[in-house]
Amino acid sequence: MAADLVVGIDIGMTGTGVAYKSKSDKEPTALTWGKDAKVPTRLFSSDRHQPPKLVGWGLEVPDDSVKPFTTREWFKVDFGNKEVEQAHIESLYTDFLGCLYRELRDHQLTPEILGTKPFEECTIDFLFSVPATWDPALVNNFKQLISNAGYDHVKDHTAHVTMTEPQAVAAFHMCGSESSDRTKDGDKVLIIDAGGGTTDFCLLKLKDKFHGTSEVQKSSQAIEIQPVSDRYRDRKHECGPEGFEDAIFPISSEIIQGKSGSLSGIDPFILTDTTMASLFDAQILQLRGEITILLHEFESMQANTDSGRNYVILAGGLGSSRYFKGKVQQLVSESLAELAGKTEVFTLDKPRLAVCLGLIYHAGRSPQLFPRRLHRVSLGIASQQLKDAIKQSRFRLFVKKALFHLPMDKKAEKAIEWIALKGTPVGDLGFLTFTQTTTFSPDLPREKRIWEVAILTSSESDTERLMVEDNCRIREILKINLSRAPESFESTGPREALSRLHLARKPDVVIEVTVVVRVELATIEFQWIDSNGFRCSDPISIPTGYERLPSTGQSAVYELS
Repeated sequence: MAADLVVGIDIGMTGTGVAYKSKSDKEPTALTWGKDAKVPTRLFSSDRHQPPKLVGWGLEVPDDSVKPFTTREWFKVDFGNKEVEQAHIESLYTDFLGCLYRELRDHQLTPEILGTKPFEECTIDFLFSVPATWDPALVNNFKQLISNAGYDHVKDHTAHVTMTEPQAVAAFHMCGSESSDRTKDGDKVLIIDAGGGTTDFCLLKLKDKFHGTSEVQKSSQAIEIQPVSDRYRDRKHECGPEGFEDAIFPISSEIIQGKSGSLSGIDPFILTDTTMASLFDAQILQLRGEITILLHEFESMQANTDSGRNYVILAGGLGSSRYFKGKVQQLVSESLAELAGKTEVFTLDKPRLAVCLGLIYHAGRSPQLFPRRLHRVSLGIASQQLKDAIKQSRFRLFVKKALFHLPMDKKAEKAIEWIALKGTPVGDLGFLTFTQTTTFSPDLPREKRIWEVAILTSSESDTERLMVEDNCRIREILKINLSRAPESFESTGPREALSRLHLARKPDVVIEVTVVVRVELATIEFQWIDSNGFRCSDPISIPTGYERLPSTGQSAVYELS
């Protein structure tokens, strides 16, 4: 069933963007926060309390009555950094996510947006993005923080981490941007999502109409810059290669009596185009090497095909700058002597909102812009009747008796069914579905129709090696409640007629269920549903990766699932 509302959330280093789309909307809409398109990613905690007490967030700056207080910002850069205490960083993340959730629930998602249903009765999908460098373990931790903040606590509310940030930018360009007509099949596209604190890259080749396949995906180390005033930010965006007229900023200070005013003895600060350019150059210098490497990928890709043009698409706060665009154009001319004429640099419309809008444009799209495969594991499901409960200690005997597919007589109680081997493409919507059948004695009361199953994974894809115990791992064991599931009866030929005369045992009750498997960036979610569409189990999620790299200096490529 389609969601009543889809919400895309981009937790940025300095600001957070939120967009939404209801069933009746043709296009997604971005929320506004005062005069800005993003709410500041920050918290305020009072130092009067131990531990410090949360007293504000985002635009809700505490008044003087709670001073002294501390502003908590830039915690995204430390998430996953082994040199920083993660419990504290995770606490900040959870607090911010919780504040944002309550703001959306109580104020932003108004009845005009939700329609006739109240918030708690709507089916809502919350979609999140992550930096390209986050490994699967870190993505899984982030998803847990999202859950801790309450996004999936209400019935029919779900929270998913669906895309990396540069992928979401690409989705916005191909599906929702006014510039989408510039690119066509065969073109190569380099996405540079240069935000307030980090810059992510994604190199794509368009293979079908509006259908991109990720070839390279990287992210640079975070670049830390102190927050600036609105007026300074506006000047920053106006700055271009040709410069601008000097801007005068009076220097204000607090006087001892507590009144604010300009001190006549201090000259105003004059911002020149040279000074502004030097601030940009400090950031661009750190990005220059990474951009150059990816630009040379254009040459490698061009060697294999003569068709198509090259595009460098800029997004993010820094990416929206005219000066930054000019510097990237200069870098293209220097790095791509032969291909510079076939390479165009342009800035997306709505560059700061491209990620949260792209999440929604991509949601439910078929075919997917970024086709997924099970890169890490093969998936299997083992099932036994309740009297033969699955236990780790009995796994050796269980595997020896297991079959690769269900036996012909449909007795599933001693079978492992490998539903998807490593390398299997995932469906257009990111789902796999398949049907399972189990039987129960007709004399067993409905409330006791409990089916025990185990989810298994293996790093192997060869069918014979999958049947070796050391190559398999039980990830979860759960009981499927089939007490309400529709039933049919096993056809047994002559025995069925004899059972009516009480001359033979009654045929078994047959129950059919559908297993829905959702593949995400770092997790795989399982859900059992009966033939009437009712859930027979709570969703169960398993992580697909455990490796963890330090966040400092990493420039890695991580496959999906």
